[in-house]
Amino acid sequence: MGNERKVKEGYTLANRCMSYGYSKETGQKVQEIVPSEAKMVKEIFAKYIDDNISMTGIAKSLNKRKISKKMKGKRWDAKDIKGILTNPTYIGKVRYSTADASKYFETEGHHEAIISEEQFYLVQDKIKNTPNISRTKRPRESSYFCGVLTCGCCGGKFTTHNHPSKIDENGEKQFRVSYRCANKIYHNDDIACKSPSIIHDKVENAFVEYIKMINDFTEAEEMEIENDREKIEREMSEYVANCERDLLKLQNRRRKIMEQYASDEISFEEYKSLLEILNRKQKTLENERNNAQMELPEMQKTPDLCKGDIIADLQENWELLNNNERMMFLQRFVKKLIIQVEKEHAKSNTVKIEGLEFNLYSEMPKKMEKGLIRQKMGEIQRER
Repeated sequence: MGNERKVKEGYTLANRCMSYGYSKETGQKVQEIVPSEAKMVKEIFAKYIDDNISMTGIAKSLNKRKISKKMKGKRWDAKDIKGILTNPTYIGKVRYSTADASKYFETEGHHEAIISEEQFYLVQDKIKNTPNISRTKRPRESSYFCGVLTCGCCGGKFTTHNHPSKIDENGEKQFRVSYRCANKIYHNDDIACKSPSIIHDKVENAFVEYIKMINDFTEAEEMEIENDREKIEREMSEYVANCERDLLKLQNRRRKIMEQYASDEISFEEYKSLLEILNRKQKTLENERNNAQMELPEMQKTPDLCKGDIIADLQENWELLNNNERMMFLQRFVKKLIIQVEKEHAKSNTVKIEGLEFNLYSEMPKKMEKGLIRQKMGEIQRER
């Protein structure tokens, strides 16, 4: 209970094992920034979200440059990088019970933040969406549809397949980007997907034509949407119910203590001490229950990202974005781009887009999420 109170007051429980980027001397309450480490934290976030470098790639880079960890002599790995990328300490928060999700909570800390909240929550979105591109190569600037292309034939993901197309003036091979279904690659001939491969340019042209055709937002309303709101609301309701059950148990415990005192099984001092503990626990549970009950109505009335906004921005600004910006947009806002590839004749395939599914649920707070799409694309358009 003392640890919970300390965290709720905004102080970290870390002592000997501080988050990378911070330090705290014995007896010191507020952790302080270590400038050299904070610089690396900023670089790690930038490499992951801006440069699209994997966690493993970032770890390899740090090891190659001989950047030290908190524990001297230890090498960086992907787990270390993920620990940094998902640590809310870097946006000025402190946390409690990282090992037990049922008791976990975060509060505002007294220490100085290293990373902006917008950058932090963009990273959380990207991490959350990364499993959706498993068994495919990572998307690159030249193959920005990788990870979101989904086979309309078998439901598998499309991965990149580059092959030489011509020799340039310097005598070097030029590669043409194409996509092929992962289920065609990783299965034997009997169960392999029959979908042909398709070059990037044809997917791009089909996508541009597809978004131009979505003139009525009612069409977007009919698209299948992955929305975790119901899951979050259900979990929040279950949490409220758990708090209620725990409060009932406390009442029963209080009654038993009173019976023990009345039958002289415990002294008055013991009775008073136990009662104080139960009262503090009850107050904590009531506060947590009340906070959850207050959040539920807000969640229910707060809209998710507007599909109309995403579609409108796609129609207006897609052709203004460079390849890297298109890749980041697709990773951030698109869950699936479902395509059907057919062989037209011996050396030519055609592609038809069958559906577009958005990632409308975000880890980012709604106050930041609101207007993010238009703001970003507006900046790009003004710069050009």
